[in-house]
Order: sequence, then structure tokens, then C-alpha cells
Amino acid sequence: MADKPTSRDLTRVCHALGYAEAPELVEDLVSAVERGHHIAMIAAEGSGSEVLFGLAAAGVVADGDVGLEALVLTATPERAARCARAAQAVGACCDLQALVWPSRADAEQPVDLPAAHLVAGRPERVLAAIRTGRLGLGALRLLVIDDVVALEDAWPVVETLLDTCTPDTQKIACAHAAHARLDDLLDRQLPRARRWPEELFPGPGKEVAEPSERDPIVMYALAAGEEAGLQRMGEALHEVARSGPLDQAVVRCLTEEDVLRVAPSLAAEGFRIVTGSSEVGVRVGVEPPASGDDVGVAVVFGLPARVDILRAVLERATIRLAVVETRHAAQLKLMVQRLGWRLKPVGTKLSDANTDDLHRFRAEVRSEIGSADLGGPLLLLEPLLEEFGAEPVAAALASLLRGGRTSVVDAGEAGDTATTAPATSVERVMRRAWTRVFVGVGKRDGAGPGDLVGAITGETGTQAAQIGLIEVRGSYSLVDVDSQVADEVVRKLHGIRIKGRDVTVRLDRGR
Repeated sequence: MADKPTSRDLTRVCHALGYAEAPELVEDLVSAVERGHHIAMIAAEGSGSEVLFGLAAAGVVADGDVGLEALVLTATPERAARCARAAQAVGACCDLQALVWPSRADAEQPVDLPAAHLVAGRPERVLAAIRTGRLGLGALRLLVIDDVVALEDAWPVVETLLDTCTPDTQKIACAHAAHARLDDLLDRQLPRARRWPEELFPGPGKEVAEPSERDPIVMYALAAGEEAGLQRMGEALHEVARSGPLDQAVVRCLTEEDVLRVAPSLAAEGFRIVTGSSEVGVRVGVEPPASGDDVGVAVVFGLPARVDILRAVLERATIRLAVVETRHAAQLKLMVQRLGWRLKPVGTKLSDANTDDLHRFRAEVRSEIGSADLGGPLLLLEPLLEEFGAEPVAAALASLLRGGRTSVVDAGEAGDTATTAPATSVERVMRRAWTRVFVGVGKRDGAGPGDLVGAITGETGTQAAQIGLIEVRGSYSLVDVDSQVADEVVRKLHGIRIKGRDVTVRLDRGR
């Protein structure tokens, strides 16, 4: 194989993947990855993490071995595709072959699988392929968990895959927010991992500061796609202008190409575009404001590659505004958190409490936006947001929720059970009913939820989203499956071997 990627290669790859420059995460961690260190990151889409995964894979396959040596576990097929593309781009100089599992061209037989060094995909799909012998992990040297929080629904499967790793397997774990699951993973699997960024990881005697009312505010607007972004920025600036004239405003774009789109768009909205810092109007460019400039309104259009750019553009402004793609919302939140600032959506004003049903519903949505971790749901909805935009998707979800079509199963059952619920609440919205299946293997046989998920998906072709609550008891297990596939699951699973014993599988009539 050829040499590992050079800094020039890295710059070229970042540009090809849509980054105006090498992301901060990549610059800070490339040396640690090349030395084979374990890595733990709190970062989200837009941080450049997929580039780092590609660099790590290029490092472990650079000696010329052929076979699957790197595995990237992702929450969505779309994210798997981006990670595979990034690895392919990084590996262009060292013949690294990366594939999405399963291949979109043929879900049953990925193209040229024997040549793949890296596979990216959902954990349960990967585990099913391993159990059926279509993937082998004997040469695995790198395991990446792309988002610990977003993979919560498949964590038993992730644990099973972690257990297959040897002590020499390099591990990279990423999460889009601080989370107890990440803390547990660090304690048990990665106690000596390099942590990035350090300010988001609490240490002995150090707590991560919570935002306070005294912290500077960054208003933000989310958009799915370029045209929507231009529209949202115009709307946001008009909202700001209602409280006073935009005498001094600066818009910082990522590239000169963005400048050529943003300036005419704002001019068409009625804003005066100027070139000099002393002129009254809106300046549009790729450079942050000059030191000492008096900036009334500062805007970042697109997610900056580094947190210091965000600080340089916004810190001296009276009003701060960020317009980013919807899928970059979680990373923007992390960058603002690192600066000790806080986020507030443009134009959102909480109304007084009202007993009217519509007002209660809106209040609940506002509360969820303000308090919940929305990174995982945003990943789930990303293809719809890109296709239709945020407003139609939000309206469709509100229609589903208001129509009473949700059905969330409570996973907290009493008794001697181990439970997991791989399907998300959004997936449950689209499903009518569950059927409980009896499987004659349990805790005493050493079986866990991951074994059952792997057996069901591998032997029957059932999707993980069609598997609900799993209860592992002493000598047997109970599994909720989509009623549409329940009979097929029983027929194909009955008599197979799980944990060394032939299992009885039948529909459970106990409830």
C-alpha cells in the first residue's frame, strides 16, 4: 500500500467532504489516532469526526493486510454512508476500501465485500452478518462507536460487538452530548482514552459548568439545505431589525462561494450590503471582524470548523446569530457550550400557561425543545428534513401525535428481568401492534438481549426496528416483535441453536 495520508491529502479530503478547512477535532486528534490511542469524543455531525474515523482506518490497514479491519457502528444508514464516503476519500491515497453495510446496490450481497477494509452500518445489521458468517471480525483492529447516545436503542448489540474486541483493538467512542452511557464506557473499556474536548469531560474536582442567565446568548436558526438557509437568515435578520436599525452588521461565511450567494440574497431582502467597516449596512465576507471593530450584529452562516472562529466572529457583537443546517444543531450547541455561552432560537417567546388543549400541546413541545437531548431524533429525521424542510416534517409529526397514533411501551417491568427496547418512539408511531414470542433460552444459559436480537435479525431477516421489548428471564425469554412478522420469526427461529442449545420458539399466550 501507499503511504499514509499527508497533511496536503488531509486538506484536499476535507474540502472534498464539504469542510472549508481541516476541522479542529481532526487537527487536535490526528497524532493520537496515528499512534493508535483510544479516543473518546463529545462531538456531533459537522465536527469532522467521520474524517478522523477514516484517518484511523487508514492507519490500521496501512501495512497491506486484506480483510475487514475497521468497523464503524452508526445510528442511521445515512450516517453510515457519510462515514464510509469519508473513509474512502481519506483512503484514496492508500487503497483503503470502505463500504456501507448492507450495500444499497444489493442489500443481500454487498459489492466486492472481500476487498473491504472498513464497513459502516447499524450494529444489529453487522451482528446479524457476523452470526451468519458473511462478516468476519478475526482481523478487526479498529472499532468506532459513532454516537453512543444515538445508539442507545441498540446498546445490547454494541456491547456484544465490544466483547469481540481483543486488547489490541483500537477503540473510538463518540457522543453528541455528555451521557451516563459514555461515562460507563470510559470507566470499563476506555479508562486511558484521550478525551476531546477536555472542557466537556468532568474530572476530579472539576464540573462542567451549566449555562446561567448571565451567560452571553447566541440566537440560532436551523435550515435544511442551502436555499432554506438563505431564507432563514433573511427572516432572522428582519426579526433582529425590528428592535432597531442594522447600523453595523457582519455576516461571516465559510467560503467565497457562500459570499456570492449570501450577499445578493440579503440585498434582495432589502438589506444594504457594504464593503467597508465604517459604512452603515451589512458586511458579508469570509474573515472575522477586525480587532476593535464595533459590531452591532454578528452572524455566522454555516457551522465553523473551529470554536475559535465562532468566538472571533461573535464575541464583540451586541447581538449574536448562527444560521446552520439542521443536522449541525447538536454540534453548534457543543461549540457554544465550550465558550460558556447559551443558545436561544430566533423569535421564540414562551406564552403564559393556558388550560386550552392547543396551548398545553405547544407548551409541552417548547419544554421538550428546551430540556431534551434532540441529537438522536434529529439524526433519525435528517433525510426527511433534507427532502421536505423542517416545517412540513414538524407539521406531520404534530398530526401523528395529536391524532393519538403513538404507542410507547414501558420497558420497566418488575421481577428478574433484563430489558431493552431497540425501537424508537418514532418507529413505534408507524406500527400497529406487537406480538410476544416465547424463546426457550435465558439467563441461566448465558443469553442476553444482544444474543436474541442477533439471532432474530440474522436468522429471519427481521429488522431491528421490528423488535420491541425484550425480557430475559431465568430459563426463557420473551420478545415483542412486529405482529406482521411474528409467525415468520417463530417458524424460522424454532429449533436453531442459541448459546449452545436448541431452542423452542412459539407465540406466547401469557398475555
